[in-house]
Amino acid sequence: MPAFMRGFRQLVLVALIVESFGSVPIALLSAGDCRRTRHCRPFVCPPDAGARRPSPACGAAPGCGTVASSTPLPVPAATPGAPQVTVPEVVLLGYSVQGVPITMHVFGTQGRAALIFGAIHGSEPNSGQLARHLLDYLLEHPAAYAQRRVAVIPVANPDGLVRTRRWNEHQIDLNRNFPATNWKASPRGGTFGGDQPASEPETRAIIKAVELLDPDRIVSIHAITNGRECNNYDGPGAELAAVMKMQNGYRLAKSIGYPTPGSFGSWAGTDRQIPTITLELPINLPGAECWKKHRAALLAV
Repeated sequence: MPAFMRGFRQLVLVALIVESFGSVPIALLSAGDCRRTRHCRPFVCPPDAGARRPSPACGAAPGCGTVASSTPLPVPAATPGAPQVTVPEVVLLGYSVQGVPITMHVFGTQGRAALIFGAIHGSEPNSGQLARHLLDYLLEHPAAYAQRRVAVIPVANPDGLVRTRRWNEHQIDLNRNFPATNWKASPRGGTFGGDQPASEPETRAIIKAVELLDPDRIVSIHAITNGRECNNYDGPGAELAAVMKMQNGYRLAKSIGYPTPGSFGSWAGTDRQIPTITLELPINLPGAECWKKHRAALLAV
């Protein structure tokens, strides 16, 4: 595909995500855009989306997916009464099938680590909106992650999100594509998990996040038909699910009610024994309302 066509395609993807989220996700900003954006100021070495790799200015080794630290942009003088804006470490995990960067924003430098991500299913946009609200909150409230680390992946499936479609661009359900011991081949359809586990770049990006962060708790945000919302847990996640229930009032669910071979919860929770929560939101609850409902639960993770 000619370079100008790739650039045009990415502009279209950015426009569609802006329409869904009301702002440009940090991962899609160029360095110049970043300097003009509240959330990125002072930003450390954003990925170069056009080049499909970390910007050479970041000092990243060839083929390295992590956005290396470099000299931060100057911090503007504080304005009395203005919220304090913190600078997360931004890690480039990989790219979607369509070439959109997938980034993880890591707050804090010590203590236990929590990983929270949204929009692995593009047909559940409020899951990504909730993750984005959390990211915005952490940017301005450093006390929320004192003595611990919190990592947020706002959008795990950007190609699916812009189409409001469950699958990625290869029409594979990413939440059936993890290399869990229960993964199995299935016919193409709504929950097709690919011809082999971890075949998809988005799946590998999330796996990389777990391997880099080594979290001791994970929340994967989803959405489900109204009336079935719950704190679903895998592996040793019952205690964490109970903590979240105290804050959001959702029922605990050891099973979602149907088999989920190759799911993230099966891989991270059951196989790797990391306390893992699948937070199921009501599918029609707007993102801002989700934040009001789940702010305390996510901050308690």
